[in-house]
Amino acid sequence: MKAYFDLLTACLLFSAQFIFTKLFSKKTKGDLQSGLVNGAVIAVVMALYLMPMNGFSYSFSRSALIWASVSGLSSVVMTFINVRAMKLGDLSIVTIYMLLGGQIIPFLYGVLWLNEALTAIKLISVVILTVALFPPVIEALAAKKKNGGADNEASGGAKDGGLVFHLLCLILFFGNGMVSVATKAHVISHDAIPDTAFTMLCASEQAVLLVLLLVVFAVRNAVTKREKPVTSVFTDIVKEQPVGAKTMAVLLGISVCYSVCNGVANLFSQSCAHTMDSSIQFPILSAAIIVLTALIGKFVFREKITAAKAISIVLSLIGVVMMIFA
Repeated sequence: MKAYFDLLTACLLFSAQFIFTKLFSKKTKGDLQSGLVNGAVIAVVMALYLMPMNGFSYSFSRSALIWASVSGLSSVVMTFINVRAMKLGDLSIVTIYMLLGGQIIPFLYGVLWLNEALTAIKLISVVILTVALFPPVIEALAAKKKNGGADNEASGGAKDGGLVFHLLCLILFFGNGMVSVATKAHVISHDAIPDTAFTMLCASEQAVLLVLLLVVFAVRNAVTKREKPVTSVFTDIVKEQPVGAKTMAVLLGISVCYSVCNGVANLFSQSCAHTMDSSIQFPILSAAIIVLTALIGKFVFREKITAAKAISIVLSLIGVVMMIFA
């Protein structure tokens, strides 16, 4: 019973974290710099949060450093893209791309690189998951053709058009898939370090990379715009000028809330993993998040559930559930 309570809590918190990414995108310009600021705060908070859990010490090994770098670089790319994608399109579609990438890419890695068994039901489920990505893209193409090439908000982007939105989502698909591959590759390596230590190493590398990028932006602003380097990095991401301390505190709070949701959700997920098979835990987790984020999108952010989106959600659920029996 405790395992299912832990799983339910993880599902709710993992779903809730997307609320804060969407809120951040709505309160900022939703550009790449906005994503950089959001990701840097999240990564720093996550690294600080994990330090006491790991005894305020770092563990290192060759494979841990390699795969933490792969995970960190993938996460940095996703950081740039995530807020922009949320700005242009629907929360539920972004979630579907990310979750399916986290399942399909590791599946291909396991079959093609690790020589894992390929059963018929596994193959069918992955085909269904792949097909689930197409209905929203087809809808975006149809909407653009109908409007003579004009942008269409309902199809995934009021400003840059539906196809741009889906291209960003595709990057998130591969990025989240590579994070999952890095985690799997590290776990099976001969010199793997404990899970908490590896997670902290990934978060720390990501934080360092993002902070360095913020420094680059700060220097650029000081040289080209003759603005205060540190302040301008944060104030540039907000449409309203001048930006007060209250606005910046709200944005900081949103990023911290995301980090807390993600960190606590991971704790409950890890606790569940001790007593529940991964083949059951992660498909249930993915299915629940897909449903919950669709509901959050509809009732919190007033996003329409179009026919294409409904088909995509249903196909995703079918494919994910089939994974349980694979």
